[in-house]
Amino acid sequence: MSLTRLLIRYQTVKILHEEKEYSIQDLCPLVHIARSSYYKWLNHPKSRHELESEKISVSIQQIYAEHPDKGHRRIRDDLEKDYGILTSNKRILNPHLHHRL
Repeated sequence: MSLTRLLIRYQTVKILHEEKEYSIQDLCPLVHIARSSYYKWLNHPKSRHELESEKISVSIQQIYAEHPDKGHRRIRDDLEKDYGILTSNKRILNPHLHHRL
């Protein structure tokens, strides 16, 4: 199974547990993950890449709030010019970074 699919499963369990108050014990078998692996994922220290992605996500949301008509290329240009963040178009297009838009 790909890493992305596993992350989606872990995130689904986390969201359903927090928002709908379903038990983790009941959710984990439904998405075919071990409860221990969920807790390991939940408590892992964030990597440099994850911290950088969070910083990019916050910046993208700020840019989008000010200028909702900007596309990914112009957002990337603003990140570089105003925030000093060098990144690729693919990373800007990543739906995990701007899921709240």
